[in-house]
Amino acid sequence: MDESPGRFHAKHAGLKVTGTIGIIVKAKKQGLNSELKPLILDLKEKLKKEGNETVTNCHTLKTLAAEGKMRMTDVVDSGQLFRLIQSIPSPKAEPFKLWQAQVAAEHLDEMQDPKLTIARALEQYVK
Repeated sequence: MDESPGRFHAKHAGLKVTGTIGIIVKAKKQGLNSELKPLILDLKEKLKKEGNETVTNCHTLKTLAAEGKMRMTDVVDSGQLFRLIQSIPSPKAEPFKLWQAQVAAEHLDEMQDPKLTIARALEQYVK
């Protein structure tokens, strides 16, 4: 289940929630499918057609994997990462979301009063 309302109601009913990617990975571990990549690529393509911004703004780069091989990896810039985190319907993401909101509020305050920017910079420098 991937949509927020469905996850919310399932969790409040005490049901375990697994997203699409989680199901694909479990099926691979149980030997029900041999390749993850085609399934994930198909899912990404469907999400792009639906206009999912997280997928359409995602790029791939070759990065060094744990086993030492170069693998294609999805990457996003910091703004896209913050949008992605905001869309995560999980209590585990809440502390980061709160921190993000605090930083944004501080930045808006500093835009209103540039003296705050200087004071914060001095405070960080002294640390």
